[in-house]
Amino acid sequence: MVRYERSAGSGGTVPVADRPAYREMLSDPDLARLVSTTRQERLVSVRHLLTHLQGLTGRPDQADLERTVDIVWALISPEITLLLIDQRGWSTQEYGTWLGETILTLLLGSSGPSFDGPVPRGDHAGLLPSGPCPGPA
Repeated sequence: MVRYERSAGSGGTVPVADRPAYREMLSDPDLARLVSTTRQERLVSVRHLLTHLQGLTGRPDQADLERTVDIVWALISPEITLLLIDQRGWSTQEYGTWLGETILTLLLGSSGPSFDGPVPRGDHAGLLPSGPCPGPA
C-alpha cells in the first residue's frame, strides 16, 4: 500500500497524488490503461454482485440499481481505502467494518451504522460471512 512520506525540510507530509514521481507514473500510457481496465473490471463486478443481491432481497429496485452500483463502486475504490487508512489513520478493521455496514445500510436499510464492532447480522444474516468484515489485504 502506498504511504505518505515526509517532504524534505518541511516537517509535513506530501500526499501521494502531489509527488512528481506519481504524476509522471500516471502519464505512462500502459499504466493509464491498467488503471482504466481495473476500474472497469471493478464496475462490472459490482454490477454483477448487486444484480445477484437484488434477486435475493428485492433491493435496490431496478430504478435505483445503477445509482447503487455507482455508489458501491466508489466506496470500494482504492482511493477511499487510502484516504481512510493512510491519511486518517483508520485501522483495517475499522475500515472493513465501516465499509460492510455502509454497503449493507445502502442496500438493505437500517437504523444506522454503529462503526464500532462487527458487521450487524439481524436482517442481513446470510448475505455476508459471519464475523467482522475484513479490511484490505
